[in-house]
Amino acid sequence: MPNTLTSIDVICEIVARNSEISALKFVTYMSGDLAAADELEGPTYTRLRRKKDQEASLVPRARLNRASLAQLCHVLHPHHRMAVASSVRTTENEKKFIPMLDFACSKTEGHLRLIVSVIAELNHELGYGGFGFVLESTKSYHYFGCSLLPAESYSTFLGLALLLHPPVHLHSLANNTGLFSVIDARTIGHCLLNGESAIRISSDQEGRTATVVARIGPH
Repeated sequence: MPNTLTSIDVICEIVARNSEISALKFVTYMSGDLAAADELEGPTYTRLRRKKDQEASLVPRARLNRASLAQLCHVLHPHHRMAVASSVRTTENEKKFIPMLDFACSKTEGHLRLIVSVIAELNHELGYGGFGFVLESTKSYHYFGCSLLPAESYSTFLGLALLLHPPVHLHSLANNTGLFSVIDARTIGHCLLNGESAIRISSDQEGRTATVVARIGPH
């Protein structure tokens, strides 16, 4: 793998570490149509709200390599983006998920250290000992875990992630410290409604792709 890892490299690493993956779902959508109005080129969990504007396709394991995924992104229309879904098709037809999170905080060294810390704590609470990556995109950070979660554990994972949002009695303190919330709670809401999440792997409108800035857990 190259020294600077992109989201595509992370997907390939997840596939390599999980032989049970038989296919992954990718969502192609028009930039802006599925995003919040104030985040047209967000980092991005896609907001799967307008199903007519998005297309989903399964990519078999044989094509889950860097060259094939890069080509899928390369042939996108300039106004289209591609995201990988958290739901996974396995060889045993079990319902499993890639742990994914989207963060709302700005990009600073302090926030990155905080994210690494809270993910490690979240994984400890879940009893999840897997390896993972934190990626930096245009506006914030994102997390991919490399070990798959069964459906019940995935729901717990999302619930624990929501608890990273500050409680009401700490809102003033959070505002004063400039970190109202580390987690993007709205994206988890969309995830719960849709039964899965998705994170963009293609480049943004200026050609920038998310890159790995931290690794979490044992290799």
